[in-house]
Amino acid sequence: MTDEAVHRHSPSEAKIALFRSLFRGRDDVCARRFESKKTDKAGYQPACGNEWDRVLCDKRRVKSPVCQNRRFLPLTDEVIRRHLSGRDETGKDIVVGVYPMLQDETCFFLAVDFDKKSWSEDAGAYLETSRQLGLTACLERSRSGCGGRIWLFFQKPIPDALARKLGSHILTETMEPRPDIGLDSYDRLFPNQDTLPTGGFGNLIAQRRVNTLVPVHRRQLMEQWVDRLSAFLGSPMKAIGSIGGGKKKPIGMVDVALIQSLVRKGVVDDVVGEYGHSATVTRKDGRHPIIFMQCGPVRYRVDAKKQTYLHPFAHTVVVCPTGFYPTRPPNPTLEASSVNFSPSRKPRPSGLGQK
Repeated sequence: MTDEAVHRHSPSEAKIALFRSLFRGRDDVCARRFESKKTDKAGYQPACGNEWDRVLCDKRRVKSPVCQNRRFLPLTDEVIRRHLSGRDETGKDIVVGVYPMLQDETCFFLAVDFDKKSWSEDAGAYLETSRQLGLTACLERSRSGCGGRIWLFFQKPIPDALARKLGSHILTETMEPRPDIGLDSYDRLFPNQDTLPTGGFGNLIAQRRVNTLVPVHRRQLMEQWVDRLSAFLGSPMKAIGSIGGGKKKPIGMVDVALIQSLVRKGVVDDVVGEYGHSATVTRKDGRHPIIFMQCGPVRYRVDAKKQTYLHPFAHTVVVCPTGFYPTRPPNPTLEASSVNFSPSRKPRPSGLGQK
């Protein structure tokens, strides 16, 4: 590629070269977007040269990550050409994804996703912070039009962990002057992992997680969670795993862990990646996006009203009378007032059981 500027009239080879110089990831494998006709869901999966081969491919029984006959297709100039044109060799729609994490756990770019109603304002604030730090960032609107993605490109590959720390630092600096507003539309960072999963490519490979980890910051909370989970699930306490406070006995299904025991010298233990996570994701200081940076996006939400409807239970009011009574009637015009009480009167009998 020459130093000549690339414009709309430049040859396709120059445009492809510019595209690949920016969005540089693994070139030994590429991901292709798919849409399920049965579920209407969309996603990305590694492109395989043996897909639907009657002899070599049996996707209904064997999933791609464990298939012994998989033959991944590389990310070539021709694949990029089809991606930019929007049509594959058969004339069908095609959208290609890139795996940003290289095999040495470095990357050439960082992407920050924003979603929800306030995405434009939040992304604009993130861009401004980047510029104040002397960084050049670019904003791209999402496919749906209801979100955006900010890109930061690096001249040389840097460790994924360092890139994510940079993104997190910019996020923190952006939230600092607006604690009451926060960045509610922030979704996640790409790369969204510090290390490459064994046998995987990172990022675009999404695996269903059924195990749950409950991270807490105090040992007393850990003990309370274990006790309450045991009562709620009707299981013995030893069936609930625990990590921290001198214990490391994860069960693998439902475990409770001290956050301090999951991090060593700023590096999160790989065991965290084996779980889904339960957490209260809204913080009063507006810094709840940090939870998403550490734990990933929300996979499932529990609606209290809906659960109450599905699992109704009886309410019982227990009256506990005391010997304290007000010495004068309350003032209805005051929302909150101090009322003098006198313990001199004898307690009245309880209303329970009276005829």
